[in-house]
Amino acid sequence: MKLFKTSAAALLLTFGLSILVIADRKLDNEHTPASDREELKATIVIFGLPMTVLGSILGVSLYREGKESQLKQIEGDRRQIQEQFYQVLQANHGRISIMQLAMAAKLPGREAKAFLDERAKEFNANFEVTPEGDIYYKFDL
Repeated sequence: MKLFKTSAAALLLTFGLSILVIADRKLDNEHTPASDREELKATIVIFGLPMTVLGSILGVSLYREGKESQLKQIEGDRRQIQEQFYQVLQANHGRISIMQLAMAAKLPGREAKAFLDERAKEFNANFEVTPEGDIYYKFDL
């Protein structure tokens, strides 16, 4: 269905804009007879504008569907990360490192750190630094 909508939007916009451009150029030509000018104006109103408007409406609709789909995907990813976070916390009695979350949720380190920093603020977590310099986030369970 998406392929059909995309194709329809592209065709409508292409044909509609082509009609508008060609008709406009002919209307601007001083050698165009008056009778042809009336037909060109009718062509613009009957074909050019409606096709362009319909193509634009379909295009905007497809854009919105894509954005909604992206937001749903992001929300699903966020839930999955949160589930992994809670699982690691439970398994480690409230203690988690950036590396542990990154490995469990298959995240880049920067994203894992940002996520843990957000949760640390949200849940008032403490930090624990090991003698080796590793940082653990300590959450009260």
